[in-house]
Amino acid sequence: MRPLNVVAIIEAYSVTGPAKNLIRFATLARSPHSTLPSIALHVLSYVRGAGPHSNAFLTALNAAGIPFTLLQESGPLDLSLLGQLRSTLATLQPDIVQTHSVKSHFLLRLAGLDRRYPWVAFHHGYTNENLKVRLYNSLDRWSLRSAGRLVTVCTPFAAELEANGVSRSKIEVLPNSIEAAPAPSSGDFLGLSLSDNVILHIGRFSSEKNHLGLLDAFDQFASRCPDLAPHLLLIGDGVDRKLIEARAARSPHASRIHFVGQQQDVWPALRLARILTLPSLSEGSPNVILEAMAAALPIAASNVGGISDLVPHDLAALLTPPGDSTALAHSFESLLRDPDLALRLRTNAFHRVALFTPDAYRARLTAIYESLLPSQPRTTAPISRPTTSQS
Repeated sequence: MRPLNVVAIIEAYSVTGPAKNLIRFATLARSPHSTLPSIALHVLSYVRGAGPHSNAFLTALNAAGIPFTLLQESGPLDLSLLGQLRSTLATLQPDIVQTHSVKSHFLLRLAGLDRRYPWVAFHHGYTNENLKVRLYNSLDRWSLRSAGRLVTVCTPFAAELEANGVSRSKIEVLPNSIEAAPAPSSGDFLGLSLSDNVILHIGRFSSEKNHLGLLDAFDQFASRCPDLAPHLLLIGDGVDRKLIEARAARSPHASRIHFVGQQQDVWPALRLARILTLPSLSEGSPNVILEAMAAALPIAASNVGGISDLVPHDLAALLTPPGDSTALAHSFESLLRDPDLALRLRTNAFHRVALFTPDAYRARLTAIYESLLPSQPRTTAPISRPTTSQS
């Protein structure tokens, strides 16, 4: 039997969240398996301006040997993308098309391609960082009703989709997966040693990640516990970075707050830190929580989205109400003052990683694909695919 041909349409410029899971799945699923079909995955992504084009996501696709095609857009809501989508999919002739953002959902349906190809739409939750994103969000209810299957990462998101008019029978809850952590490396990270009480945050700098609330919590904690001399390490980038840096500069503990930008490899920071914090106001199935679990790092996070499905409160993490900076500050103190508590939580979290393996993810997603296909075997040869990989 030939491989199952899947085209994934995604807007990504760095390797975070959905992009990281897509690359992991594509790499694993093309390998032979005794009971599962192999999957040949081709990525469509968006670029602007004259080439050659390069970004961290395209570099990662090249490194993983995943073929991709670039869709040229002149700006927001460029309707020439509709023709590009139609012609590219006609050439690739996929068995399944999957989309990974509200923009891609909308364009696929507007192009009428939901009537031509079995369609799996991945719902990663909504953000509201600018007018363009809010416009696409408002159109998403219309888009998603035509998808054959909706894959989302947690039960609250499934309920949100159902409230927006998507049939519950179409919705599948599939949490993200995580590979085993790499071997620990020696040395420090940006001059911070293992003797420092480092609280780590990894994530996009946008309002739903609640960096301002995190800074409030850190100020409270550092002022109340000067003997612990904590550091706050912030990894990531995004539209709110300047706002957050300005707030951090006004902190009485500004010298202990470190902005290091986007990092391709976060494992050294995960090994260095004493706590991983994620004080978000909304989340799905955050990769950074899974990475902290695999690194056996104590977790202090908001009890939102699917976080409690990954790390239940007081079993594998300390979870606090979203937006409650005082409660978060107390969580930091508890984890650093009580080593037995930190050991129990991080040990339980580490053992729970076995529930979220890439192999289990592959089996579930393959079953979702096959539920949309005709029952007869795929015996025809796949059509030759153009590869527009660029460095």
